[in-house]
Amino acid sequence: MNNIAFLTTIYPINELYVTQFFESLINQTNVNFDVIIVNDGYADFNKLKKIYHSLHIIELPGVGCVAKNREALIKHALFCGYHTAIFGDIDDYFDRQRVEIVELLLKNNDIVINDLTAFNQQKLTHEHIFSSRIDNLAKIPSGFIIDKNIFGLSNTAIKLQEMTAKDISFPSKLIAVDWYFFSNLLLNNKKAIFTNDTITYYRQHDNNTAGIGTINASTILKAIKVKLIHYHSMIAKDKKYQLLYEQTKQLALWLENEKNLAEYLRVNVKHIHSPFWWETMKLGNICEVNM
Repeated sequence: MNNIAFLTTIYPINELYVTQFFESLINQTNVNFDVIIVNDGYADFNKLKKIYHSLHIIELPGVGCVAKNREALIKHALFCGYHTAIFGDIDDYFDRQRVEIVELLLKNNDIVINDLTAFNQQKLTHEHIFSSRIDNLAKIPSGFIIDKNIFGLSNTAIKLQEMTAKDISFPSKLIAVDWYFFSNLLLNNKKAIFTNDTITYYRQHDNNTAGIGTINASTILKAIKVKLIHYHSMIAKDKKYQLLYEQTKQLALWLENEKNLAEYLRVNVKHIHSPFWWETMKLGNICEVNM
């Protein structure tokens, strides 16, 4: 067993995505890691193990929903005694130094967040997304992600040694499992650092849970839905989320009117540039809406 676990889930998906994911792993400059995968309905898993036999691949069964699959994955790595967990989505791929660089940065930090470059089937669409607003090696406090997220389960790595099972318990209803997980870790005083010295190539397609960078009526309504679940789930952890939940709930009701939604969209497009995950709407922007 290696000390590093690379964690992902797999499900019925375009085979090109799977190939690019695994090719980026076998080409890492540091290959001293195990790959632990929750299999949520992918039929040809044994074939994958044969093709990528140079990797030590461990298969876990799916347990019913996205949040609980992720919980089982992280708990398995914790209970098996891995020192480091590196996260990656099966539809993304990674530059060659990702494992090497995040392992180095985790020596003095609990969490590493690396930069993203978005792409679709034809081309790169947005390079170094987070670097436009975050300096390399910047520390990320809990307040930074209270109304948005940069901690994805494809661009993060964590130090497992000081973590407990209590840190890894996710409500089944969560959509943004990553946001909930890392919000709680930061509230528990874990140290997080951002780096743009390594990249996750973040695929944009119709089945993305989050997507990034686009502000329209659909992404605003989706962000509100995610935030309602997230804020409600976080109330038990920190009471400041109660007010955020109530304000977002009131906004959701107001936006049921199409004219209100159109005006709110106009204001958000005006004020929000290069939005991070779930940042396509801001509560404060309601002040500028023409009532």
